[in-house]
Amino acid sequence: EAEPRKRVGRSRGGIQAGAYAAVIDEANLATAVRSAQWGKKAAAVRDAAERTARGLEIRAEYCRTSEFSRRNARGRSAQFMERPLRQSLFGRYYVEADVEAAHPTMAATAMRWAGLEATGWSELAADAQEYRRRIVEEYRRSGCAVTTSEVKRGITILLNGGSIVRWATEAAGRPVVAESLTALRAEILRFRNIAQRAFPKVSAVIQEDGRQRTTEQVRSSVVHAVMTGLEDRVLHAMEMAAGAQGWECAALLGDGMMVRPAAGVWPESWQLVSDSWQRAVFESTGIRVKIAFKSLDGQRADAWALA
Repeated sequence: EAEPRKRVGRSRGGIQAGAYAAVIDEANLATAVRSAQWGKKAAAVRDAAERTARGLEIRAEYCRTSEFSRRNARGRSAQFMERPLRQSLFGRYYVEADVEAAHPTMAATAMRWAGLEATGWSELAADAQEYRRRIVEEYRRSGCAVTTSEVKRGITILLNGGSIVRWATEAAGRPVVAESLTALRAEILRFRNIAQRAFPKVSAVIQEDGRQRTTEQVRSSVVHAVMTGLEDRVLHAMEMAAGAQGWECAALLGDGMMVRPAAGVWPESWQLVSDSWQRAVFESTGIRVKIAFKSLDGQRADAWALA
């Protein structure tokens, strides 16, 4: 069960930020322990697990380094497991509620809140696959071949303050930045230039954390912290919506969370659940997101049936 999120002081891992517990599929755990591929990791999960009234559970405390940083699990948790192992140990009981295009969505939201245009990032957030295909086509017309996965990596590099020209040189074979990438770069550079003024509390946390940074590194760190803080607001609002509808959160997973209905009855319409959680997130945070339910191996929940 998810505990209410609260700051209860600092620990060795940072600011404590709640705890989650997930029920383990014991038959699959036993199989994984005997396997050559997952034996050691599965055995570590087995040794850290506790027997409760619900079954065999793995419980993890979560911590963060600041109020704007990501909540990360300490010790054994589903959060950082490889997907195949996570699917094996928890896939029969849980699904993933995933915030689609989370990073572009938070970037576009932050830019708009700072009073900037965010046309490119908003388009990317609205349909990431189509935007990446557009970039692939722009490179094709210029005589370069890049894949959508390479473009996805390039956008991540751009968002994190890396060199998009260097990426283009490696991926496309020459330092050509596609038109749609150029638009994204212009918008994120404008945001970096004003992020410290637009989000002074975040900027103060970055400035006071004791790390040595260049001016550009400070700007990139502020942007990253703003986005992470917004994403955590969304995840917290999702938890509240889940709890209000009788769902439980068992772990945080990157841009989403591992959840299930507490009563064990799966919804007849995943879209209705998505819509209601999206409305709850917007009402709570002012952030518009798209939430998709997926099996723990990545299949969309509306394309399969849970046992």
